Amino acid sequence: MKRQKGKMVFFLFFLLLVTSLFAEDSLKTNTKCTYDQIEENLLVGLSSDNEGLKFSSAYFLGEIKSDKAILPLLSLFHNGANDEMKIIAALSLCKIHSDRGIFAVKRAIKFSDSERVSRMCQIFYNRIMLDEIKSKVEVEEIQ
Repeated sequence: MKRQKGKMVFFLFFLLLVTSLFAEDSLKTNTKCTYDQIEENLLVGLSSDNEGLKFSSAYFLGEIKSDKAILPLLSLFHNGANDEMKIIAALSLCKIHSDRGIFAVKRAIKFSDSERVSRMCQIFYNRIMLDEIKSKVEVEEIQ
């Protein structure tokens, strides 16, 4: 009786181990996404009518530094429905470090109708300039 229970426990343990190994392999093959797929999905999300999806897509396009997103983000920056959309588009354009995007953010500091957008663009632009200055500074080693 004890021997039969031991065999049953061993069999169940073996079965659990085998199924977990195969389950892990199937998860790995199903979740492989390429950078291009992610970028394309975020670009589709940027043209959505869903404001939350558009907002998060704009943010993550800046996080992945998508060059394909520059023109859609510029369009969102100039024609955004509200200040939040314009601010997130400006942030993403600055993260991408495109010359066109940085120029648009710089111009918005002076010419934006919204004081809030102007102020946030000033913060983003100052951060870019600070990073450029830091990269040009050479530090001498003290001996």
